[in-house]
Amino acid sequence: MVLGPFPDPAGIDAYLTQLPDTFAGECMVEPYLVTDGAACDAIVAGALDRGLGVRVGIGDSPDAFPGASNRALVERVIDMARARGLEPATAAEVRSALGLTDRSDVVSGSGRRND
Repeated sequence: MVLGPFPDPAGIDAYLTQLPDTFAGECMVEPYLVTDGAACDAIVAGALDRGLGVRVGIGDSPDAFPGASNRALVERVIDMARARGLEPATAAEVRSALGLTDRSDVVSGSGRRND
């Protein structure tokens, strides 16, 4: 069995050394099943410091921030990104980058727009 590098900034660096110079894609880091909040923050900070995308949510690391909502976790990462001079993409920007149909006119069952 082969697993990836350790889930920390040094592990991110190890992974990045494996990408060819011609790599033209995007990389995303998620602290999947990391149970310690400080370790999650270090992984996310390491990814942001390297210009990588991040994914967060209670489904990814449910024990790291007990009682936190998905919204709170996302807002936490937005604050971390903005502290580094980064601005997260909006849902519409992501859809456009992926060539997906504009869904801003769709309203969810909760009555909220999808953005």
